[in-house]
Amino acid sequence: MTAAGWELQQAIFARLDLLLAEPVYDHVPQNAPFPYVVVGDATATAWGAGDLDGESHAMSIHIWSRYQGRKEMKQLMAAIITALNGVALSLSGHQLVDLRFVFADEFPDPDGISRHGLVRFRAVTHPV
Repeated sequence: MTAAGWELQQAIFARLDLLLAEPVYDHVPQNAPFPYVVVGDATATAWGAGDLDGESHAMSIHIWSRYQGRKEMKQLMAAIITALNGVALSLSGHQLVDLRFVFADEFPDPDGISRHGLVRFRAVTHPV
């Protein structure tokens, strides 16, 4: 079995890049304009049911904003949840069984200027 993490990240990145007006990054370039979205860290664990083996993934999507207030952050979080929750994404060599929104959080960034948002999803995959 090959890990589905990279395939899942690529599919999520492509969907967000297609549906959001804001830039979506894997690695943020220096001096990137705000707001922006980052397909971030992920954790994968073994998952199985009977003779079907797969992986459960916790996927993090980060948002950075310099908007004075919370409106922009809330709108971006809602757009990301709408774009990904329950969608069927195509993965090479794997099947996405389920992709679900888990939680969202926002907080001041340590730089004292920006706000940082985090949207977490859970995905279940198995090889085909």
